[in-house]
Amino acid sequence: MQSQDVLEIHDGEWSLCEGFDLHVFNGHTPGQQLPVICDQNEVLFFCGDLIPTQHHIPTPYIMAYDLDPVLAMEEKVPVLERAHAEQWTLFFEHDADMEACRLDRDGRRLIAGKPIRIGT
Repeated sequence: MQSQDVLEIHDGEWSLCEGFDLHVFNGHTPGQQLPVICDQNEVLFFCGDLIPTQHHIPTPYIMAYDLDPVLAMEEKVPVLERAHAEQWTLFFEHDADMEACRLDRDGRRLIAGKPIRIGT
């Protein structure tokens, strides 16, 4: 497939196109790619299985079946700090109660802010 120019192999983070970057996380599943989508005004981070629900925002709260749980915890810290600093919208794939939010700070802890509705 790669020799026929229909498959591109990327090692690490890469951009599909302007404003659509794929970040690689290895704690849940090696090579999990999660998109950061942005325009002039907004940034949306699809949290996938790295942060599947609002309840997984605290560092020690991870998926029970993460393949490398310590790495998953370590990978969450910088992305959450950046998301808070740059006011990204976090989209939760598995949360039944909250579709998306921005982060707030409660003392030293990052917490889910007000719910954001995506789309209509």
